[in-house]
Amino acid sequence: MNLVFGEILFDIFPKYRRLGGAPFNVAFHLKHFGVPVRFISRVGSDPQGEEIRGFLSRNGFHLEDVQVDVDHPTGSVRVDLDDKGVPQFARSLPLGMSQESPCWRTRRPMRAKLP
Repeated sequence: MNLVFGEILFDIFPKYRRLGGAPFNVAFHLKHFGVPVRFISRVGSDPQGEEIRGFLSRNGFHLEDVQVDVDHPTGSVRVDLDDKGVPQFARSLPLGMSQESPCWRTRRPMRAKLP
């Protein structure tokens, strides 16, 4: 089993949005290729978080691995494209990586006991 920890958020482009976050992208593609994976993250208790949880559920991820934060919104990143189509990211800290996250407050690595 592979564990992937990190953010899942919405990339907001000028005319559309899509799910993103490098850790999520890794987990999604591992699962797509049939590699056993668990994705550990956090979303807000908001419509965007519910949309993400629905997507994860429909794609076979375990929802118990995704915390729901009632105090902070689901993360997003504004993506602007320059005149050559190269993305420029205007990023705030996504929820799973925010300074309020317990793993950032303690400054200690998280340890998981695997079977």
